[in-house]
Amino acid sequence: WCMPTQEMWQDIIDHCDWKWKAVYKKDNGESSETDLDFDASVWEVTKRDANNNLVGKILLPITGYSGYDEKTGNYGQVEKALCCYWTSTPCSNVAGAQEKSYAFFTEYYTEVGTGLGGMTSPMLKEKERYQGYAIRPVLLKQRTN
Repeated sequence: WCMPTQEMWQDIIDHCDWKWKAVYKKDNGESSETDLDFDASVWEVTKRDANNNLVGKILLPITGYSGYDEKTGNYGQVEKALCCYWTSTPCSNVAGAQEKSYAFFTEYYTEVGTGLGGMTSPMLKEKERYQGYAIRPVLLKQRTN
């Protein structure tokens, strides 16, 4: 298991299909690959091969985070709809909470006057290390020669 690097996240952003969707809890006794223990808004990320066969799929739910809340002026859980995951790649070799690392980042927005909204496009951003973002470990498959 490992925490994805900045390069791994960028590859997913650049070479996969992204769909923002709602996934609902099912209580009907049937199971499916999208069953969760709760209702969630998620990024459904899929990758297809040259023949358009599905070769991979992951769900990235809204994570929220702990950090500085500009509304209250306090540190703690921030009430914004964010989907943020750390990479394992620091922006520098300097240690400390004020230093930055790269994070996968999307944010929910609302269009002024319409009330309509959605998630911003997936991107990598330099963020302060004290931000309480989630991690999304991945299992690396062993190559056989």
